[in-house]
Amino acid sequence: VWGVDLVQAQLLIACERRSLADLGLLGATNKNGSDGQRPSGYAIQLRINAESIRADGSSLPDASAVTALEFPRGRGIRIDSAAYVGFACQQAFDSLLAKVVV
Repeated sequence: VWGVDLVQAQLLIACERRSLADLGLLGATNKNGSDGQRPSGYAIQLRINAESIRADGSSLPDASAVTALEFPRGRGIRIDSAAYVGFACQQAFDSLLAKVVV
């Protein structure tokens, strides 16, 4: 949307001690408080969780093993996951299996 790879920016800031200004992410603001940049396009983030849905509609983390897994592929699709077939979430931790960003 803003044309910035946030993961790359975070790594540059954390590992190379770069600042937002170094990365060109701090622009001079105009009288309206805007730096003149405008978003273009869209961004959608999907979170895939290992959860069971109860009869009342609430959800609980599920420690069952992943039996099949296929992520979408293509230009502009980013998958953040460590899940694999056979992976089982531990109930003591977050049930997040993957984030899909398009």
